[in-house]
Amino acid sequence: MKLFVTGATGFIGQNFIIEALESGHQVYALIRESSAQFKFNLNPNLNWIIGELDGDYKNVFTQCDVLVHLASHGVSPQPGNWVDCIEINVKKSTQLILNSINSGITNFLVSGTFAEYGEYGTKYEYIPADSLLKPLGPYATSKAMFHQICMQLCEEKKIKIIYTRLFSVYGEGQNKNNLWPSLKYAALNNLDFQMTKGEQIRDFISVDNVCVNFLKLIEKFSAIDYGNQITINIGSGISKSVAEFSRYWWNKFGSKAQLLIGSKPYRKNEIMRYVPKIDNDFINLL
Repeated sequence: MKLFVTGATGFIGQNFIIEALESGHQVYALIRESSAQFKFNLNPNLNWIIGELDGDYKNVFTQCDVLVHLASHGVSPQPGNWVDCIEINVKKSTQLILNSINSGITNFLVSGTFAEYGEYGTKYEYIPADSLLKPLGPYATSKAMFHQICMQLCEEKKIKIIYTRLFSVYGEGQNKNNLWPSLKYAALNNLDFQMTKGEQIRDFISVDNVCVNFLKLIEKFSAIDYGNQITINIGSGISKSVAEFSRYWWNKFGSKAQLLIGSKPYRKNEIMRYVPKIDNDFINLL
């Protein structure tokens, strides 16, 4: 298939493009002019498109089968203010969808976040994808707003949207200040690593598995009716504590330093359990 991909230089975008190319897809990757030097892959099936999210890429859109929207502003640990999150995650993202619809694209795979569930997520042992949303902060709120827009556009324009909410993704290319990269750096450099007690329960999924799931989903569009927007959680299906996750990787990296569990306090209002209900039947059987 021919895929138009946003967020091409981001953590998930980089990994997804590599996986898509290895699977034989042709990729049109959108990057901002400030990232034009980033061209990390010279595969002949990879075409770099320089521009903003709300640009009109009609000549490219008309060639594509699926738009994969991975670009977001304010992803942790990077700060995101209200103005920029609304501008990019809502306004420009909506214009992107509308421009591509006007050019004939009908299939959309969109990346969301578990943070959209917000306070409602704490009410469930396993959070269903159809849970009500009560997001906190500009990033999560702007993503939840865009999800609502996707639902409306899907019905109004009779397109197909698969909206995915990603849980605790980790892997190569992630921001160095996230848990897994900072843990890896300390372990490989034999530096003691300070962390909380790690009693929080999460669903950790590798970015490689996220990308594999995305590619499986892309193959499912033919089984979806026009005007149907589907929301699913993306996770490993295995819940574990942050401490368990950290010990596993600390030992796997073979560090000779110490993992100092309990040496740091929890953040204010720390959520102690955030685990999704995973609908693998959709991915595997649809």
